[in-house]
Amino acid sequence: MSDLYNEVGARTYANLLADPMGADLTSVPLTPDVGVIPVGCILEQDPDTKLYAPVNALTRTSAVVVAKEEVDTTDVEAADMAAYRAGCFVRGAVFCLDSGTKVPLTAANEALLQMFGIVFDAKDSTESFPNGGE
Repeated sequence: MSDLYNEVGARTYANLLADPMGADLTSVPLTPDVGVIPVGCILEQDPDTKLYAPVNALTRTSAVVVAKEEVDTTDVEAADMAAYRAGCFVRGAVFCLDSGTKVPLTAANEALLQMFGIVFDAKDSTESFPNGGE
């Protein structure tokens, strides 16, 4: 079951989002019995069944999402998953899946995903500093 409506602040971004502002979270139906779908996996919607499944390469221009949570669809008739339709993600944290193996995105993949509002950047970090002190 999707954690789309869990308590706010109960889950971290798991180093997936570079910037949580503007991330578009949704819930998507999954193709049954495709195995474990890890966080950060790209899923495409099948135009016929309207169900989402991991892809090993981005070739179509159907709806694309990024998995927010890990879901095991093995021996499951129906499942859904919280996923991002758009957002600014950490470069390297999003990937395709080929028979359970993570496949890094190519520059062409990133360009295609940009059409869907999925963009990549480095995660912002700050250093501590004294506030008003010496």
